[in-house]
Amino acid sequence: MRNRKLTITKLTDDFVGLCTKDFETNSAGTVIAHKTFATAVIPHVTVIRGKAKTAGNIDTDAELLAILRDLTLFDLTGTTYTIDDTASANTAGLQIVNGNITKGTLDVNVDSRALRKSVA
Repeated sequence: MRNRKLTITKLTDDFVGLCTKDFETNSAGTVIAHKTFATAVIPHVTVIRGKAKTAGNIDTDAELLAILRDLTLFDLTGTTYTIDDTASANTAGLQIVNGNITKGTLDVNVDSRALRKSVA
């Protein structure tokens, strides 16, 4: 699988939440139309915790402190989503608010502007 980022931006995307289970697929791997539950987020309140893309980039207090409050994205390299541990453009919809240097995890909030598309 190629390297992809889930680009949740403040300008163009409508972030609803996180699926609480995997999509159902048929034997060919095609997603079957179905309903699923999503965990909705409260902007700037709900904390989403995930593994950092590169845990070695945040394995000291100084490295973690250097990226706190930075804007970032989800990253899909392989089959598992992680949280990118490098700063992204100012339009990224996730803000790093904390982390655990021992476990290699990051905590992010979703910016309220990422929860709705631009209205003309």
